[in-house]
Amino acid sequence: MESRRDRLSSLDLVPEHAQDDVVWAVRELNKRTRTQADILVELNDRLAVKGVTPISPSAFNRKAVRLKALRQRIETTREVMSGITDLTAGDLDDHAAKLGHLMMMLIAELVSDGEDRSSKELKEIADAFKSIVSGQKISADRRQKVEADADAKAAKTVAAVEKVAKQAGLSAETTTDLKSAFLGIGK
Repeated sequence: MESRRDRLSSLDLVPEHAQDDVVWAVRELNKRTRTQADILVELNDRLAVKGVTPISPSAFNRKAVRLKALRQRIETTREVMSGITDLTAGDLDDHAAKLGHLMMMLIAELVSDGEDRSSKELKEIADAFKSIVSGQKISADRRQKVEADADAKAAKTVAAVEKVAKQAGLSAETTTDLKSAFLGIGK
């Protein structure tokens, strides 16, 4: 028994010479200024002039629903990416983890969409997942190293301030004030 997903819709069967009308209809749907029914009527009028069988309302509706879902995914991706563009080095690891989780969610959605996947496609999906997890580990390891280096440098700086303050004969209170002012620690 042939699955419904394998059948071509009337939109898929529009001949090449009328594809520009389908593109026009898709653009009109994306503008979101007219009703779907109005666009379908005008599309079918354009197709009739070219001698093409009209598009069924159900096929056009399915196309509109798929386009809406695609628009929403694109908008979500834009929002995620706009939040990533202004990252500082310190923010990078947190955002890498969030982006990794988003990508894993998209992989899960891709796998659960009901499509039959070839073994090659499944391997590519598994490799993508493995790369995401590996990237998150590398990011976490790098962050730990950066934090350890910063802690070591801070400890050396504190020791140097305390040594210089002692040699200069500064009081403990003045030393604490200096550490607070220059290093943000103490008080």
